[in-house]
Amino acid sequence: MHIIMKNIKILIMCVIALLGTFSVQGQNTSKEPMKFNLSKVKSFEGMPPDLYVECNFIDANGNFILEAMETGIIELIVTNKGAYNDKIRIKITPEKQRPELSVGSIDNLISISEDEKVSFTIPVSATIDMPTDSIKLKIEIKEPFGYDTDAYLVLRTYEYQKSQLEVVGVQLVDAGEGLKTRKRDGRLQKGEIVMAYLTVQNKGQGLAEGINYTIKSTDTNVFINRLKNYEENGSLKDLKVGETAQIAVKISPNNSFRNLSEYLPVYITLTEKYNKGTLANAVLPIPLDKTIAKPNIVDIKPDLDKLLAMKKTEVYSASDKFSSNIKVKDISSPSLGIPMYPNAVAIVIGAEKNQYSEMAIAPYAANDADIMEKYFKFSLGIKDVRVFKNEEVTNYKLSDIFDYESNGELRRTVVPGVTDVFVFYSGHGIPHKDASGKSDVFLYPWDARVEMISQRGYSINRLYANLERLGAKSVTVFMDACYSGSSKQSASYKPVPITGGKGIDVVVEDIGTKPWIDDPSFRLFTSSSNDQQSYGYDPSNSGMFTYYVAAGLQGDADSNGDGDITLFELRDYVSSNVSKTASQLLNVKQTPLLFGEEDMVLVKLNK
Repeated sequence: MHIIMKNIKILIMCVIALLGTFSVQGQNTSKEPMKFNLSKVKSFEGMPPDLYVECNFIDANGNFILEAMETGIIELIVTNKGAYNDKIRIKITPEKQRPELSVGSIDNLISISEDEKVSFTIPVSATIDMPTDSIKLKIEIKEPFGYDTDAYLVLRTYEYQKSQLEVVGVQLVDAGEGLKTRKRDGRLQKGEIVMAYLTVQNKGQGLAEGINYTIKSTDTNVFINRLKNYEENGSLKDLKVGETAQIAVKISPNNSFRNLSEYLPVYITLTEKYNKGTLANAVLPIPLDKTIAKPNIVDIKPDLDKLLAMKKTEVYSASDKFSSNIKVKDISSPSLGIPMYPNAVAIVIGAEKNQYSEMAIAPYAANDADIMEKYFKFSLGIKDVRVFKNEEVTNYKLSDIFDYESNGELRRTVVPGVTDVFVFYSGHGIPHKDASGKSDVFLYPWDARVEMISQRGYSINRLYANLERLGAKSVTVFMDACYSGSSKQSASYKPVPITGGKGIDVVVEDIGTKPWIDDPSFRLFTSSSNDQQSYGYDPSNSGMFTYYVAAGLQGDADSNGDGDITLFELRDYVSSNVSKTASQLLNVKQTPLLFGEEDMVLVKLNK
């Protein structure tokens, strides 16, 4: 029995083996055992490549717009935080082919070691025919294992600004060496030789380079510069927008000249380097025996409004592995910090609008208040945050909040030596000097009037004095306002004088009350210095200062990576970035300043 069972098991095993053989051979027509070609399978040991990319656009004049005839570069900084890879390919492709745009390429495969950072620059340039447009460029970073990343760079372009050359006046001189006159009356008569001074002006919006002129007569009885000469050629200096130059030329109609029209048949052609501002065969306004009108030189300045109002080149990517100096952060969601101020109170004011329609708004001030409310609550961990915007920000309300003598809100709230006080203000700052020459700046509430600013505004001297008297554990003031006497502006909001054209200059150091000198725990962080303006930042719908304060508190200001953001770190981050952005986007200066103790930890990041 035992032998029988053993034989049955052997038989079953043989059948199973046989069936398995049939099954495999049924799928293998070569009747050979199936083999796997492992050489064709991608493989890597350890971790795959992990590519992070910083993409920056740098144009010649630094305004993030590629203008006609301008050159620039796309800078890519690729960091491999994973394993070694030697076959990375970078490709930049315009969504549509544009003959006016030239974009360089990186043709070779690239090797990047683990933790290595490699920089690439791709040149871009625009021809003179570049229109005002947005051109989408796809940036692809590819590697063999498929751990790719990509982004889009939307390149903003601006059309060529043409010059416009015109003769805006002629003056005649009929007395002097080499001239011949019958009577000195400033007029031209037959038989006379006079000197004509032609005033040429560039009335366009672009530089006129390489200017050449031709002056010719179509009548053999009118001579140019000398007898038997009917044409004169020459060149002029380059003319900027609105600039003028003169051409001196002798003109003489002989006694046989017949005057058949209003002016002599003398014509001028002006050409320039790119043949965009040419003046062709224009008659010179030189009458016979008549007084010539004085030159009509028009005051023309570069019109930068359209350029300033344009969106700037931007980078878009769904991947958080793409960063950029032109990628706008989302500052609407603050990083969650570890609560550090259990006994703090914050006053947040956004004075964007005024009830009098003639007053310019302070761009994005109300939104600044909404943004900073979140950062005070969630990043700094302040439970008591009181927000006031627009019509809530009256002169009475400011007095009710800050005035110490009348037992205002803060005095009723603050426990001396225990409570930390934070104040944020975004809005207008109106400079003022009284009859004695004392300087002050006034916050501009909903019901203020410029002509009554000392009564209807709220003095910064008064604000600082009241805050000092609280005896708080610390006071930290953020002031997104300027002292220049002009309204806050951005690329979309133009500046408006708000001091009645008095041209008052007040610098921070002129302010009489400076608590931070004797008490370093009183800190003032201003959005601009001296008589500079403070600007809005259209991409984030906020003040430029507020944008970088928020971005810094999200973690960007943590320069040493220890998770603590100090006022010193925030000052360095905000000041450098505001200065850079204001210069590049608006060609202006804005330099935030910090007064008081710098080593205070504002935020402990919840890593």
